[in-house]
Amino acid sequence: MPPPESRAPETDHQPNEWPSDGVVGITVSELKLQHGIAIPLVAMNLTWFAKLAITTAFLGRLGKLQLAGGTLGFTFANVTGFSVLNGLVGPWSPSAARPTVPRTSTSSARSSS
Repeated sequence: MPPPESRAPETDHQPNEWPSDGVVGITVSELKLQHGIAIPLVAMNLTWFAKLAITTAFLGRLGKLQLAGGTLGFTFANVTGFSVLNGLVGPWSPSAARPTVPRTSTSSARSSS
């Protein structure tokens, strides 16, 4: 039996053309598709920066030396620690996202014959 023919999904435009919705329509449709991941990312980044701003404000009330030391510590931690860890974890994410399926052992089947 021959394999079924694979057909591309039917669309109302040619593959190499922009949809007729215009730039605004395309942008709105993309935003609708990506809001599920964008909203948590924006909230997390705003929370992160708010934490840094609040901590810096508290350090500033303690004195100039404490503010300088705290800012230097934040900068050192961000540059060395978090950035290096992000760089190490980034290449691992495609491997970690794959589902793990246990392999079946074929050695027992071979030894029995």
